[in-house]
Amino acid sequence: MNELLDALIAQLPDAIGGVLCDGDGEAIATARGKGALPPGGEEEARRHLPRAMASTVSVDVLALRLAAAEPVAALRALEISAKARGAGAVGGYEVRHPEMHVLVSALVDDVYLVLFVRHTARVAYARACLDRAKSPLIALLQ
Repeated sequence: MNELLDALIAQLPDAIGGVLCDGDGEAIATARGKGALPPGGEEEARRHLPRAMASTVSVDVLALRLAAAEPVAALRALEISAKARGAGAVGGYEVRHPEMHVLVSALVDDVYLVLFVRHTARVAYARACLDRAKSPLIALLQ
């Protein structure tokens, strides 16, 4: 899985990174891209990092892992709401922030992929890369 996620992120020169998460938002795999973290991202991650782990954990990877948990929780809530109303499945969603674009996609039951891309002008390309990467990731997860 790490190799597939690394390959996906390598295709996106402006990607901050990607995180494969379980249904609780816990990271299964993380890939760091070349895009810079948004202002304040590292500082926020450091606030959640125990001092004993400060020398063993990459702060930028921790920031990605922390940032991925909330979009996964939101997608799960959308899925539950849609199911309760008899609507179709919710496959994912996108959020535009001033500093980045976040793409969230459901892969298989309780496994999600979250991509963080710096330049919104490349979002369509990022979306296409995500769609191509889904099948191999799903095959590994099943």
